[in-house]
Amino acid sequence: MKRFLGQHKILGNTGEQVARKYYENKGYLILLSNFRTKNAELDFVAKKDNKLAFVEVKTLEIDEKDNLLAEDNFGWLKRKNMKRAIEQYLFKEKPSYKEISIDLACVYYHTREAKWTIKLYENIILE
Repeated sequence: MKRFLGQHKILGNTGEQVARKYYENKGYLILLSNFRTKNAELDFVAKKDNKLAFVEVKTLEIDEKDNLLAEDNFGWLKRKNMKRAIEQYLFKEKPSYKEISIDLACVYYHTREAKWTIKLYENIILE
């Protein structure tokens, strides 16, 4: 399916909203969205109790015959840049949390059913 850049951006932004709402429903408070550094960005940072979560969101529109995975769009360069952004966030903000989680939220929009689903990977390793 060919998509215009504007449509792709709208899909990605909506996927991030879906993921933030998912985290809020799990009791998290969203601290900030789209933390940007020179070469990287964190989609959002959330906290719950004494836990700080750095979340990368990958959104994909699929129909029943697609076998695509949003996870496939989280390659080594994205992981490297996310690690750099987390380091810069921690250096700048100096948060005092006992637990830190790095999460990948794969958000899918199912065109046939017009519904959203999330596959969440918590505590991923960026190496």
